[in-house]
Parts: sequence; structure tokens; C-alpha cells
Amino acid sequence: MNLFHRTWNGTLVDPAWISGALQTTALRKRPTIIPKPYGTLGYSAGKKQAAAVADNFRAKVASGNIQYYENILFEACDEMESEMNSLGFHWTFGRSQKFFNILAKYWFCVAVGCSDKLQESDRALVKSLRNHFHAPIDSITLRHVRKLEGAPPLDSIYWGWSMSREIYGEIQKCIESRAARSGLSKIEYELVEIW
Repeated sequence: MNLFHRTWNGTLVDPAWISGALQTTALRKRPTIIPKPYGTLGYSAGKKQAAAVADNFRAKVASGNIQYYENILFEACDEMESEMNSLGFHWTFGRSQKFFNILAKYWFCVAVGCSDKLQESDRALVKSLRNHFHAPIDSITLRHVRKLEGAPPLDSIYWGWSMSREIYGEIQKCIESRAARSGLSKIEYELVEIW
């Protein structure tokens, strides 16, 4: 994903960033233990809805209640799931968390690596969220976490198909514990140790 594409509008909810985050939610082949989905696996027809939900998420995060970041994230995931399911997509909590956590990862990468490209208010906001951002959970992250000491049982968990909010919380705690050993936040650990 080229975060600084020719038409980047300098905001945290750039249309290309929304598209990039949506593309990461694409589901691959359905695992045999997962029942047939109730909707299509796509996402592209939901770009307008995803942009609106992402803008709402950014606004709530910017409201200054960063200690409630996880609650804001979960509310956004619920809203995204509802919007995308209403369009006929097979949309799950796992797909929603991936979308918002990838979007936050874009924010973090720009704020840390090229902070002069962001407005001061956005730069300060993102840097204040360093220890609140979650690691995006996908098959690569699950593969990594499965190998960690003290990891929750994840053998039949597929991030976009069957990951519950409870399992997601256990995975984030495992990542947070491992990240703390290296003095990293969850998002930094995901960037440095997993990718």
C-alpha cells in the first residue's frame, strides 16, 4: 500500500487507505470446518459505507477519550459488521477488526515514520494512541501467536470466519504480554516481530 499516493488528501480517512484496509479483509478459501457463508465474500461495493464508518471511528477516537479506545474500536466493528451485512456480504467481527486495525496501522506508520506529512492534531492523536492500538489479527498473526508460550488454543480459529471477540481479546493479551518484554506496544510488536 502506497500511503503517500499522488492524490492523498492528507487525512486519516483517505479513500485509498480505506480501499487498502478493505482489501486486507478479503477471505480466501473457506476452511472445511466452517459452514457455507450466508452472503457474498466481497467488499468493494461497501467502500462508501466503510468510509463513513471509518470517519465516525476517527471522530470518536479524536474526541479525547483514548482510555476507551477498545470500546470505540468494538463499537466501530459492530457498526461495520451491520453495514456490510446489510449489503449482503458475509461480514464478521474478524473482518471488521482487521479493517480498523489495518487503518490504525497506516495511521501509526505515517505518524512515526513521516510525521511531518500529518496535520499536527492528527500526529498528536496517533502518537497518543501508541499503547492503545491493537495488532491486526489475520492468518499470519495467528500462526505467530500459536507458537508463543501461553497462547490461547487457536487450532480451529480462522480470523475472518470464526474468531469471536473473546478469542480476539485473548490474542491481544498474548501479544501485549510478549510485546511488553521488548518494551513495545502491540502495534509495534506486530510491525517488528510478526511482519
